[in-house]
Amino acid sequence: MANQFGLTLSAAKCSTQGKLQKFVELGVTGVTSNPSIFDSALAESDTYDESLIEYAKDGASREIIFERLAVEDIRDAADVLRPVYTVIIIKMVTSALKSHRCCHDTEGTIIEARRLGAAINRPNVMIKVPGTPSGIPAIKTLISRE
Repeated sequence: MANQFGLTLSAAKCSTQGKLQKFVELGVTGVTSNPSIFDSALAESDTYDESLIEYAKDGASREIIFERLAVEDIRDAADVLRPVYTVIIIKMVTSALKSHRCCHDTEGTIIEARRLGAAINRPNVMIKVPGTPSGIPAIKTLISRE
């Protein structure tokens, strides 16, 4: 089996600015991201300012805006990585608040994972579910496609 390399997607719009494609050419076959990484990218870059203003005009909450931008970036990264078809791993939740709530709520975890999976809608993206006592039954349900 050939070596596979992944990286943590930490730069703002890494995939649309050509940076991710350069990493793919160097042998990267997968990326991972999570809410804290994406939150840092939002805070440290003006790349998203235009989108933030547009989404705010719609009256969307901070959480909804955050998720819209994250989903867009994850889709873009999945498209760049599609030729190598390695799974992109993202954390299932979009904020620390949801993280704490879902990791102890099996049904909430299932609903949130399915909702995010449908929103991203890329075959090479995997939603990461917490390995908590409530997360294990959620994983069983999610992989059984019930």
